[in-house]
Amino acid sequence: MDSLIFDFKIKTFLTLCNTMNFTKAAQQLHITQPAVSQHIKLLQEQLDVQLFNYKGRQLTLTEAGMRLKTFTLSLQQDINRFSNNLQNSEEQPLLCFGATRTIGEFTLPPLLEKMIANKPQRKLSLYIDNTEILLEMLDTGKIDFAFIEGAFDKTSYSYRLFSHQNFIAIGSKEVQKRYPKAKLEQLFEERLIIREKGSGTRKVLEQILNERGLTTESFSHIDEIGNPNVIKYLVEQDKGISFMYEEGAKEAIKEDKIVKLDIQGWQVIREFNFVYPLYSHYEQQFLDFYSEIYSYYTH
Repeated sequence: MDSLIFDFKIKTFLTLCNTMNFTKAAQQLHITQPAVSQHIKLLQEQLDVQLFNYKGRQLTLTEAGMRLKTFTLSLQQDINRFSNNLQNSEEQPLLCFGATRTIGEFTLPPLLEKMIANKPQRKLSLYIDNTEILLEMLDTGKIDFAFIEGAFDKTSYSYRLFSHQNFIAIGSKEVQKRYPKAKLEQLFEERLIIREKGSGTRKVLEQILNERGLTTESFSHIDEIGNPNVIKYLVEQDKGISFMYEEGAKEAIKEDKIVKLDIQGWQVIREFNFVYPLYSHYEQQFLDFYSEIYSYYTH
């Protein structure tokens, strides 16, 4: 496995992992489809393992393939980070990280304020986006770590629990008057305002509904809004109800603009996690950042 991460066969392997289609992989790599097949064949012979299987007409990774994907992605991320640090003559390396919207817009700002005050020389770069995009950025080495709300594949990443958060329903005061102690099914008469696909918040709601044999389509009408502040404004104007982490709604609730809806049998708690690549050479540096910002959160 000498110089494995720089081997073009590995680039072909990772591209095929992303596309799960030989033709699409060939197009992205600007080579022929037989060349893609040959690279995978040679890599499997070199490692003496099977990396892909066909199930019906669908290409899937074997267990060895999944392990190789995770390992090589982590190596590539470390190489990219090392290269960036090597080119940067300054003593303080740039820390690039991400956060899902609730964490990035409501949880992190006061913590980053304390962090910057404590170490003003540190260089930070924060991306705020949905869970799906942040995990893709993590996989491709565009960010070092991410604060993720809700579910992710815990076998593919290293992580530390950051906090537990209540997942609540929010509405206007008028909705609360209509349903002072509602059954979930009663709220289906209301317009549902939810985040875009790929959002951790939306995924949590879909999972909860699925556990009860329901879907978002159970509501009379659905609107997709990518910004939590716009969602809260529309809820305040009695244009619909929504579901989000209490962390993201607490200021609006405190200011009496919206209310937390009381739903019978509804008590949902989910995790906020600090997520970073498996096997990273920079793990301790990431964990030092986590420990520092977690100390600001808990004190």
